[in-house]
Amino acid sequence: MYGALDKSFIWAVKYPFDKRSIELLVDLEISLEEILSDRSFLQEANKKLKVILEEGRVPPIINGNPYRSFVIFYLQVLIVKATENSFVERRFIDAYSKFSSSFLLKENEENIKVLAKNLGINVKLYEINGEYYYGVPFYEFIKFTRKLSDKFWKIYYFPVDKGFVLLNKRNIVRLLQEAIRIRLFEIFFSIKATPKKIYSIAQDLIKEVRDIIPRNETQLKRDFITKDHRLYPPCIKYLLNNIDKGLSHSERFTLVTFLNAMGYKKEEIIQLFNLTPDFNEKMTRYQVEHILGLRGGKTRYSIPSCRKIVSYGFCKADDTCRRYSIIHPLKYVFLKKGPRK
Repeated sequence: MYGALDKSFIWAVKYPFDKRSIELLVDLEISLEEILSDRSFLQEANKKLKVILEEGRVPPIINGNPYRSFVIFYLQVLIVKATENSFVERRFIDAYSKFSSSFLLKENEENIKVLAKNLGINVKLYEINGEYYYGVPFYEFIKFTRKLSDKFWKIYYFPVDKGFVLLNKRNIVRLLQEAIRIRLFEIFFSIKATPKKIYSIAQDLIKEVRDIIPRNETQLKRDFITKDHRLYPPCIKYLLNNIDKGLSHSERFTLVTFLNAMGYKKEEIIQLFNLTPDFNEKMTRYQVEHILGLRGGKTRYSIPSCRKIVSYGFCKADDTCRRYSIIHPLKYVFLKKGPRK
């Protein structure tokens, strides 16, 4: 069955997110039902996912079938998506971005250039004193290194030639690791629904690894927090821009829950509503404290989903919302802010 396709499958195992790999998956015309009917696929996918979540690494493929390993990756993606757990998703993405970059260190110049192009980076090869360097357009260098905290990634540490930043092999691989991370996030955002059987498997997985999740939950929540309004979804920007004109109950509710998730304190939120034309401090304080679970039944309310916001009538979806099929305001912030380093 494999024969001449072996090389394609091996590439797909190393870089399953790549355009060439996805095209191969489509050409296989294999159905999800067919995969799920084979219990060994599910068992292997779960076994590898547990290693990823517990140890933060993708287990090595030993005497494995490249076709099988490639298909299992996408089965794992569906399971991770169905967990509806941001920590699990991030752990998986981080492990696979490092897994793929380890192969990149062994690739030749042309293969690195091809993968970079498929990830949206137009690399230009330079040969200087017998060594290859990879020229990355300035704006792409900034885009993929802005989340790297190491001061080493400041632009003035690298030679620049006519708008191209020159990187050695190790540095281009580190930059591509960030591009891979973004591509994997895009794949997860593109999944709109998962089968019930996958959902059931995902919930069982969460139960098995629940002990490692609480230790990371606090840090994960911090990754969402930002008071930079530029990173907020268009519906929230709309509410902030129109607060001085007055907001409906559903608009106030959405804004309070969202700002609280972004790290705004109760008094800061109350002070913000001072801009409304009908501001009443006593009533505003009561409403805010009620939404935050500080009064009444002490129920702390969550941010409405995008579906709810559409029903409320103030959805202002932009290109990002549509491109990544955003279903919750926090997903928008997470996408814009990117993984924390």
